[in-house]
Amino acid sequence: MAGVVLGFVSVSTVFPEGATCRTVIWTCAMGMAISSTCVNSVLLSKAYVAHNQSTALLCLGILFIISQPSFIYVVVFHTTSLNMPDSGCIVVYPDYYPWMRLALDLPANTVFSIAFLMVAVRQYRIFGSEMWARLSEDGMVYLIASAVSAIFTVCVGVFQWAGNYSEWFFVFDWYFTSFLLIRQQERLQNTLAQGNRPQTHIQNANLNDIATAVTIPGYNYGAVSAAHNPTDSAVSSRDSTV
Repeated sequence: MAGVVLGFVSVSTVFPEGATCRTVIWTCAMGMAISSTCVNSVLLSKAYVAHNQSTALLCLGILFIISQPSFIYVVVFHTTSLNMPDSGCIVVYPDYYPWMRLALDLPANTVFSIAFLMVAVRQYRIFGSEMWARLSEDGMVYLIASAVSAIFTVCVGVFQWAGNYSEWFFVFDWYFTSFLLIRQQERLQNTLAQGNRPQTHIQNANLNDIATAVTIPGYNYGAVSAAHNPTDSAVSSRDSTV
């Protein structure tokens, strides 16, 4: 929902009375805060279940989640937005802002990455080469990719690998991790649906191809019927004698 709102606000900038560059930056900051909170909540819930409801992991994850929206204050009160004719809307933030994002995002995503990699190692010890297939079935691969993507985005912001556009990598990560989580939920639902489906040897068979008494050559239906119903056979013989 936050992404949809940001999309409408961004599109409105092309109109004369549309949103300003600063409005777009503020909306983007709000959306990223909501996205980070939701993504970390999902990652925490999955890691919490995967590690047998670890209380220490739960407390640490909650601490990471409640600290995420703190960067909104910096974006609103300590940044400058510029609408450049050649590059569009850009934001100029303080020098400490990328390091602040590093302190907020790197520990959380590192913990979640380690937690999911531990699950991967555990699966490898049990299933061997089938590990990735097992991880793909329950969507664990998407969770690992989401955590790694967040770490990469933080590194881009801190080391300014993309110059003035480095901050926009957080927006790309927002959309990318949202896509991964949606795929993870779809994959998990498909796996659960297949697990609840009854498994039989003739589940996908064509019923017309199954041999019956009528279609088997040389099959004496009367003899088999008499063998299974001796009473009916005796009554039939007495009636014919009479």
